[in-house]
Amino acid sequence: MIMDLHVHTTVSPCSNLTMDEILANARYLGLDGVCVTDHYRAGELSSKGDFVCNGLVVIVGTEYATPQGDLLLFGPHLDFPDNLSAPEVLSRVEAQGGAGVLAHPFRKKRPGAEELVSRGLVTAVEEINGRNTPEENLRVAGWLAKYPLHTVAGSDAHSLEELGRVATYFSRPVHGWKDLAAALKAGDMIPQISAKLPPILHQTNNQLNCA
Repeated sequence: MIMDLHVHTTVSPCSNLTMDEILANARYLGLDGVCVTDHYRAGELSSKGDFVCNGLVVIVGTEYATPQGDLLLFGPHLDFPDNLSAPEVLSRVEAQGGAGVLAHPFRKKRPGAEELVSRGLVTAVEEINGRNTPEENLRVAGWLAKYPLHTVAGSDAHSLEELGRVATYFSRPVHGWKDLAAALKAGDMIPQISAKLPPILHQTNNQLNCA
């Protein structure tokens, strides 16, 4: 399966990508699934939970900002208090069987703390982020040389044009947050960059069969 693990919708004030656009275009762009990781909190999507729409798996997570870096969180209950430290929120996610990914760890304005990796507190690290510079992404190689890391990739899409440009290949089926957490913990994935994208379709999901 090919999944974009880092996608923002208009629930995040910084994004203009609608859920309708994601549902109408993700499969056409070669994606089997997307993780909606709106900036904490996920609002109305969090109550909906994971779902499938015309074969597209949609997993609802969140991006939680901490002093030690931004975290992509996946689990059954992500309604955490504000202003937790990274170790605190990661401990809560782990206790419910979920997973936490350290997002864009070498982004100049939003860096991640190495201690989260050296102490084994994160399930995986975002090795390739679609909005990072190539140099920022390449710096993860230094951690890979030092630690037994599992790594992923995500577009960090804020617009339809960014959706799916960076994604993660999973060697096992992922149908919801439980499958995703298990795959991340086992390291059954490969970060990848889309070599070629088909044209974008601007349409709504009025005719889509969502469950």
